[in-house]
Amino acid sequence: MIPRGKSHVVHVSTRDLRDAVQRAAILSNEKYRGGRFLFGPDALTIQAINQDQEESENGVAITHEGEEFEIDLRLDYVVDALGTLGSENAEIRMTDSNSSILIKSPGQTPHLSIVMPMRL
Repeated sequence: MIPRGKSHVVHVSTRDLRDAVQRAAILSNEKYRGGRFLFGPDALTIQAINQDQEESENGVAITHEGEEFEIDLRLDYVVDALGTLGSENAEIRMTDSNSSILIKSPGQTPHLSIVMPMRL
């Protein structure tokens, strides 16, 4: 389950990411609570849409090592994972849009959270 091989590595403020995900969750589908995460070279855009076709798009500054990338994730799982970190910054590692992502404090291996992708 832990991402292996060629990884995309993202560094982001834990608070900024948590706030952006929580804002997106307001307009996400009540049943699935999913959002699309679009990782660019210096920004992450989080998109959500609900059953009434209302859309949300929130951005956050990131440092991203790798090509542009997108993955669909449950927003509440990402918030929960970020809540377990005891640091101001988070490191996110992922290999592809069908694999789990790893969320951890930079430089720390003992404590980590894994979030599985979902289909929107």
